[in-house]
Amino acid sequence: MARHTVRIALARFWSPALTVEGLFGGLPYLFDHFAFVPSPNPDFVLFGDSPGDLPSGRAVRIFYTGENVRPDFSTCDWALTFDYDEELQHRRHFRLPNYVRLGAGRDLLKDPSRAGEVLAAKTRFCNFVFHNDAEPRNTFFDVLSRYKPVDAPGRCRQNLAPIGGFQTPTESRYAAGYPGHKVRFMSPYKFSIAFENASYPGYTTEKLYHAMLAGTLPIYWGNPLVHRDFNPTSFLHAADYPSLEALAERVAEIDRDDDLYLRYMRESWLPGNQLTPYLDPARILARFREMFSAR
Repeated sequence: MARHTVRIALARFWSPALTVEGLFGGLPYLFDHFAFVPSPNPDFVLFGDSPGDLPSGRAVRIFYTGENVRPDFSTCDWALTFDYDEELQHRRHFRLPNYVRLGAGRDLLKDPSRAGEVLAAKTRFCNFVFHNDAEPRNTFFDVLSRYKPVDAPGRCRQNLAPIGGFQTPTESRYAAGYPGHKVRFMSPYKFSIAFENASYPGYTTEKLYHAMLAGTLPIYWGNPLVHRDFNPTSFLHAADYPSLEALAERVAEIDRDDDLYLRYMRESWLPGNQLTPYLDPARILARFREMFSAR
């Protein structure tokens, strides 16, 4: 199958060495259909939310962010963000959450019959893998730690060596193998604290996804509409509890009751154990085709 050539430049991302493959490598089917060719005279400019200038010229501008940032359509022709399309209602916006960009899909389909096997492999209590201070995340770490120690290998509340054998938390965070190391680190734990940096409709990053991949019971705070993305009975949502103390008490209750823990772990991660529209490769590919035929 002949691929459509896309002359493109990247700008205002976290690394000047970033490529389209590095940004969207979790969506391999895109590269079956598009050949992205870096160009100083591009037809398309893909840019992020970091400070900096954009290339001059008449290229189509596509904004992408993995942060809790709204698109400014006075500076872009298309936008890929966390916002729900049904809320933003802009014909050139497409919801592409970070967990989707990173490759979530059929790996989130769950076999409930394995719940007992999963529980048998749990040897540790709870992890907290973060590098930035944020509230109420830090406070919940402190509250839950009154019940049992919570393991934290990241720079935030660090009480363990960094993940993956790297020398510092920063090295481990940005190393190429970090996501895999992170998931492997989390796998022996019964619970994972998966609080976002902020709470905003649609803002669901990789935190919940990584906890699910590791087969832990996520403790979540962030997107108030997260039930659109994931089955709300498969994790603990802080919004369902009157206080962080009440949430911690529920974690302790589940920790002491294997039958209750198994009840959660038998629940599918995705509603109906089926891919949501946000994870649908055909839908994503159709939108990229629309964007890259815009000239």
